[in-house]
Amino acid sequence: MRFIKAQHRGRALWITFDRPEKLNVLHAEDLSELRDVITGLAPGVQAIVLTGAGQVAFSAGMNIEAFVGLTPARAHALIGDLAQVMRAIRHSPVVTVAAVNGYCLGAAFELALACDLRVVTPTASLGCPRSKSACRRSSTRPCCQPSSGSARRVKWSSPAISTTLTSCRPPASPTWSPSRGSSPRRKGARQIRA
Repeated sequence: MRFIKAQHRGRALWITFDRPEKLNVLHAEDLSELRDVITGLAPGVQAIVLTGAGQVAFSAGMNIEAFVGLTPARAHALIGDLAQVMRAIRHSPVVTVAAVNGYCLGAAFELALACDLRVVTPTASLGCPRSKSACRRSSTRPCCQPSSGSARRVKWSSPAISTTLTSCRPPASPTWSPSRGSSPRRKGARQIRA
């Protein structure tokens, strides 16, 4: 994989999107290898941690150069490759964690939603720029639809904030209040089953 590093740290496999000068964008050429790394775990691995290099971005999503001159057949193949990575994450036999720092947009946001847990820095920005909803239809099904029937958890790394995607507001915290205007969640968020 050109811009993705995989390394074992103890019993965890750390997968790092490693192109910080380009906001750790994902490349179409790396998707099948990323899927193979996730599905071909070594014995003894108990967790997969996805993260981005640097402090600016987890990942800004797919490299927009992948969409230049895209034919319908190639677009279908690209969406299929991305769906296979999401499916591999959702159906992984080990715990999957997205360690989100900075921007987490588009396809990277879908990757984070596919994980069992998300650990998010206070400066993280998450979303799907091409969609105005917090949950959009991916190539197979909404990412935030559960694969096992239980709600997935979002863990905010700032003190005392821990919430699920099914609640509309985070619990009271000394680090956040509506009067400050810097909600860690979107205003008017609908219930989302993760």
